[in-house]
Amino acid sequence: MITLKHSLAQQNRLSSYHFSDYADTKSSAMGFTAVSNPFSPMSYKSNPANLSFDSDINLYGGEVEDEFVFSSSTSINGYGIALDYAYTNYIAYATPIFDITSDFYSNDYHNIFYSISLSKEILKDFAIGTSLTLLDFNNDVSYKINLGTLYKIENPFNSSIVKNELYFGFAINNIGPDIETEFDDIYLPIYASIGSTFRLISGDKSLFAYAFEASLKYKNYLNPSSNDNRYFLAYRNEKTERDYWGMGFELTLFKLISIRDGYYKSPFRNNIAHTGGIGIHFPPKVTKFSISLEYMRYWNDRPYFWRRGIYLGSINFAYRLD
Repeated sequence: MITLKHSLAQQNRLSSYHFSDYADTKSSAMGFTAVSNPFSPMSYKSNPANLSFDSDINLYGGEVEDEFVFSSSTSINGYGIALDYAYTNYIAYATPIFDITSDFYSNDYHNIFYSISLSKEILKDFAIGTSLTLLDFNNDVSYKINLGTLYKIENPFNSSIVKNELYFGFAINNIGPDIETEFDDIYLPIYASIGSTFRLISGDKSLFAYAFEASLKYKNYLNPSSNDNRYFLAYRNEKTERDYWGMGFELTLFKLISIRDGYYKSPFRNNIAHTGGIGIHFPPKVTKFSISLEYMRYWNDRPYFWRRGIYLGSINFAYRLD
C-alpha cells in the first residue's frame, strides 16, 4: 500500500491561487499589490475590474519555475476582457506505508488553468469586474470566481505641473466549491483584499519623462474555518494571523527602464518577504508598440519555500490604443 503526497511544484502552483496573488512580474516585484494597480499586464488576476483602466492590448508570457503562463487582454471604451492559460507538470511522490523513511516516484501529473475575465466601467472612473477560472488537476475539474471593483480619482492634488492619479481597489477571490482530487480534497480559503495606488507622471509623451507608482494592500480571510488543517497548506502555517499586507513602488525613467521594490508579510512565516525587480522597455514607451523584458526576485527567503533568487521572468508585448 502507498500514500501520495503533493509535490513542491503542485504546492507552489496552488499557493498562488490560495492567496489569489498570482500576477505578473511587475506587481510581484512591488509586494504583490496588484489589487489596485491596473497598469500591470495580469493584475486582473487579483482584481478583474483593473481591466477597464488599461487601454493597451497586452500579450504576456512568463515562467514561474516549472509553470508556463500565457495571457491576452485589452480594454476599449471602458470594457475589458482577458483570457489566460497556465500549465505545469509535476511528479507525485509515493511512500510505502510500511516504510515512511523512503520515497519513490509515481506518475507524472498536470495542473491546467483556464480563465476568462470581464470588466465594465459602469460610472465615470468606477469599474466592476469578474473572472471565472477552471482548474484541472489531472482531470479533476473545479472552478473559482473572483469579483472586484476599482475607483479612480483624477488629479487629487490639483496640480497643473504633473499628472497624478489615485486608485482604490477591492476584490473577493476564490469563490466556489472545494476541489476534489485523486489524492485528497483541496480547500481554498476565500480572501478579501483592499488596496490603493498612487501614480505620478511627468512629461507623459516625452522620452525624458519619469513616472512613479506606489501601492499598498491589505488582505484577510472571509470564511471562518480557513485555519482548519484541511485547508491547503494550513499545516505550514506557523502563526495564527489570518491577514497580511503588501507595499511597493516603481520608478520608470526615460520610458526605458523600470526599477521596482516591495515588501509583504507572509501568512505562512513570521518574516517579511522583500521583493524587487526591473523592467526594460524597447523601444521606449513613447511609441505605440513596445516589448518589455521583466525580471523579479526575492531578496530574502521566499515566503512559501526555502529557495532564494530568481522567481519570475517574463516578456510582455503591448500596443497602446489611446
